[in-house]
Amino acid sequence: KNEVLKFLEAKNELLLECDLLKNKDWLCDLAFLVDITNYLNILNTNLQGENILFPTLFNQINAFKAKLKLFTNSLSQKNLHLFPTLEKYYIESKITSVALQKYKAAILKLLQSFETRFADFKAETKNTLLFIIPFTILGDGICNYTPKLQLEITDIQNHT
Repeated sequence: KNEVLKFLEAKNELLLECDLLKNKDWLCDLAFLVDITNYLNILNTNLQGENILFPTLFNQINAFKAKLKLFTNSLSQKNLHLFPTLEKYYIESKITSVALQKYKAAILKLLQSFETRFADFKAETKNTLLFIIPFTILGDGICNYTPKLQLEITDIQNHT
């Protein structure tokens, strides 16, 4: 960053961009976006590939939504450990305060977007759990399935 800034100033070019590279608030926002984008890229990579079954996708999406909740809790506690780029910039720049509420609001907006986009996953939770771990169906819960599935679940649960 510093080398790029020196180069641009020496060439007297991109003056608005030079101002941004000096703006600590903008750089904090950029660091936050780098961290969130990294988490999204990891999710994207995990969702790609051949032979990935729905339960795997289901688990990846639910885990990411849980991570988003973890991120908001972390920010509420003024803990930046889950945001390594932001934390590093915060320490290096000796910033006195970071707009954590703004970042928390952005994460909550992202979480809401995931809830909306993957609303069908919530509707399929019961069937997905049956496929992943049929042993979670206990007692009267078996009555929520068709008679044929009830028999199959019973066979699976009682197979050594």
